[in-house]
Amino acid sequence: LIIYKLMTTEDTPTFKGNYYEIDGPINQPKPLQKPYPPLWVCGGGEKVTLKLLARYGDYGNWDVDVDGFKHKSKVLQDHCKNGGSSHQVTRHMMGLFHGLPGAKAWRQLLSKASSSNNLDFFDEALQAVRKSVTFVAA
Repeated sequence: LIIYKLMTTEDTPTFKGNYYEIDGPINQPKPLQKPYPPLWVCGGGEKVTLKLLARYGDYGNWDVDVDGFKHKSKVLQDHCKNGGSSHQVTRHMMGLFHGLPGAKAWRQLLSKASSSNNLDFFDEALQAVRKSVTFVAA
């Protein structure tokens, strides 16, 4: 994930990690999206995948029921508290409000909260989603 960001933002990136290294590879033309195309980190692995989402990802997604979503969101929130960023949490949550009453206001709240790196808003936002959405059992 680090190499992806370097390759899409720098002309001659260098990186040396435990398993991979690069020394000035060419990646041209650069993407039109700045600073780089959004990085989706998808999957529900709680020890690795969600930690990577918290540290490096722009968006995430997992296929779970409501209780599973609440659990995974809490795990993601904990990873953000331990070295991630609230920006990743809010970017992940933005899609939750699509088509719901007051969606624009919630997106603005999440956007503002992400810039403060304050995670207190997280539980309030999840409660709002639960109140706004009617879940129908199949």
